[in-house]
Amino acid sequence: MKLKLFASLAIAACAATTTFGGLIGENYIQPALSYVRVSDVGVSTDGWASSVDGNVAVLKTDRFGVDVGGGVMFARVTNDWLEMKGHEVSATVRGYMTAGIFKPFVEASTGWAWTDAKLKGTSISDDYDSWSYDFAVGAEASITEQLSMVLSAGWGELEEDGDGNFTFGAAAHYWFNESLGGELGYQITEGSVKTHVVTTGLSIRF
Repeated sequence: MKLKLFASLAIAACAATTTFGGLIGENYIQPALSYVRVSDVGVSTDGWASSVDGNVAVLKTDRFGVDVGGGVMFARVTNDWLEMKGHEVSATVRGYMTAGIFKPFVEASTGWAWTDAKLKGTSISDDYDSWSYDFAVGAEASITEQLSMVLSAGWGELEEDGDGNFTFGAAAHYWFNESLGGELGYQITEGSVKTHVVTTGLSIRF
């Protein structure tokens, strides 16, 4: 009887301390750096981006939950004749379910984006600003208590352009300890131009 009792207490203790290895359903802030390549009709433009994103779990149960988040981003891409600087402030709402090691989700984002473009060596420049809208579905898988992977697909557009684009992404995240983690991700966007983004970020859980 005592052995059964101790075994039951040990199982309960392990279950109580087990944490999901991902980012969905967690409270965190994530600064990140990205390499960006924009391709259009055989011409490639390279650059970088920096961002800070945050997430708060506003509802979390054993079976489902809701997250809200937001972020700011700055990007700069350039080639031999063009320089572009982009900025965006955005907010996101995500709903998800928990099914074993998987967390399938759906999310919607909106933001305000503004871009400045300039022809190098001239005084010719242009700028525009627009609301942005993005929708995505995907799933996060907890490989271990520290390691997770996520796949997603989405659609979005800038209101000013009116041209939609499709986005596909994959990322791996690892918690080094209870508070600090790292992420490596890749995203491709197909639309009027093709964009490749490789991102590395640092996750700070609170």
